[in-house]
Amino acid sequence: MRAVFLDLKISSKSIRLDGEQANHLIKVVRIKEGEEVLGFTGKGKILVLRVSHILKKHLEFDIKEERFEKRKIDFDVLVCKVKKEAMNLTFKECCELGVNKIIVASSEYSQSYPLNLSKVQKILKSGIEQANNPYLPQLEERSLKELNFEEYDSVIYFSSQTNSNKIIHANPGKTLIVFGPEGGLSEKEELGLRKLTNSSVLKLETNIMRTPTAVACGVGYYLGASS
Repeated sequence: MRAVFLDLKISSKSIRLDGEQANHLIKVVRIKEGEEVLGFTGKGKILVLRVSHILKKHLEFDIKEERFEKRKIDFDVLVCKVKKEAMNLTFKECCELGVNKIIVASSEYSQSYPLNLSKVQKILKSGIEQANNPYLPQLEERSLKELNFEEYDSVIYFSSQTNSNKIIHANPGKTLIVFGPEGGLSEKEELGLRKLTNSSVLKLETNIMRTPTAVACGVGYYLGASS
């Protein structure tokens, strides 16, 4: 079912939708009265909405059903900043994969530019709509040097260089999955991760992958090990 992100306070049994979202549904999707869509608040709440009125610049919905969906698995992803196109695709992948928090990190070989936070939020909101994901990923921008990896029960780093030969097991605790930039982490940065008592450093036998593909592959590997 088609979904919309509801960036508004819900205090009644009906909802009014304005702006770009309404314009897209009215003029592009050509939604009809009586049709149903899912509404997501980004925090697990799911609303089944029925179109009650279509006006020139806004839509009105009746709330048919309201429920809460518990997060299936709770993990964060750290990805070192790459070129903007690949970074935007990575944000979309994280929405589809159900990532709790996306940490965009600066490292020795990563790209250096300020994130356009308003644009990134639009990408994330669009991403959860397309994926029917009721959870909006949190976003954090940090330097790799600033991060406290010890706050996680498990840190998994997918390396293109070395392999500690540790095997990932299902871990019910807090997990961080780490991806370096497309040039990889520096030897010093990778050594720092290898020295962590809570880390697993893995090298998958794959061809060279762009960051969005690596994130999808690595998270898929983790989810498979956790199932």
